[in-house]
Amino acid sequence: GFAFLFSDAQNLSSRDGCFDSIVTSWFFDIIPRDFRETARLMNVILESGGVWANIGQLGFEKNDLAQVYGPEEVKQILSESGFEISFWDTPKIPYLQSPYSAVGRQDQIWVFTVRKIKQSKRPAVFEYWPPWLTSWDQP
Repeated sequence: GFAFLFSDAQNLSSRDGCFDSIVTSWFFDIIPRDFRETARLMNVILESGGVWANIGQLGFEKNDLAQVYGPEEVKQILSESGFEISFWDTPKIPYLQSPYSAVGRQDQIWVFTVRKIKQSKRPAVFEYWPPWLTSWDQP
């Protein structure tokens, strides 16, 4: 009952409600799409009662500071996107720490499990390619 899907994760080509569970692991820190829109997309592709589990950072290297959210904002976004929080934690974990050097840091990650309790509206298609890549007439 386990299947892999090869698709653009920011514009999934799947039909609505086709997944019973979704796992996003170290995903939101590398995509440019706003977490608000992606949460709505996760809702749309989950079946009613479906579960979404996440682990990783949400705002690593976001260029738009309006897209960097604190814990209470993330909880609100999840609720507004039709989810009920089942599990929530924001632990700090060691990153790039070696016993052979004095270099290292602590990163805060977002670990949550949510259940879809109501339907959200599908977000607009996310356009992230610059015009000069998608249109031959652009400089």
